[in-house]
Amino acid sequence: MIELTVSLWLRQLAAMVAVVPNIYAMTLPKTDIYPVLKVSRLNTEFDQTFDGLSGEETAIIQVDYWANTTDEITAIKKELTTFFNTLSVNQDKVLSVHNLREQPSFEPKENVFKQTLELTIIYKE
Repeated sequence: MIELTVSLWLRQLAAMVAVVPNIYAMTLPKTDIYPVLKVSRLNTEFDQTFDGLSGEETAIIQVDYWANTTDEITAIKKELTTFFNTLSVNQDKVLSVHNLREQPSFEPKENVFKQTLELTIIYKE
C-alpha cells in the first residue's frame, strides 16, 4: 500500500514533521488537529508485459493538508514539493514522480485553509 509507505516516509523527515506533525494515511482522526496531512491512493495500475506482471505499479496519490494560516500551508507545500521532487533519488523503489497538480481552497465551516496535491508515482513493488 503505497499511501502507507509515503506517509511513513513523510513522518521520518524532521523538516516535514516540524511544519506538519500530524501525518496520516487514508483517514483522519475525528478531532480537529491542525496542521494535519492525509495521504490517499486514488488508483493503482499494474504494468504488464507479455510474460505477465512486470513488478512495476503506477499509483495516483492525493495528499490533502489543512492549516490555520496561509503561512503554515506555504511551509507544508514547500516541504512536500522538496520531498516529491527528490523521492525517486532518495528511495530505490520509486522510479518516477510526475504530474503534480495543486488545488487550494478554504473550508469556512472549520475556518481552515486546505490544499490538495495530486501526483503520479511509478514504483517497484
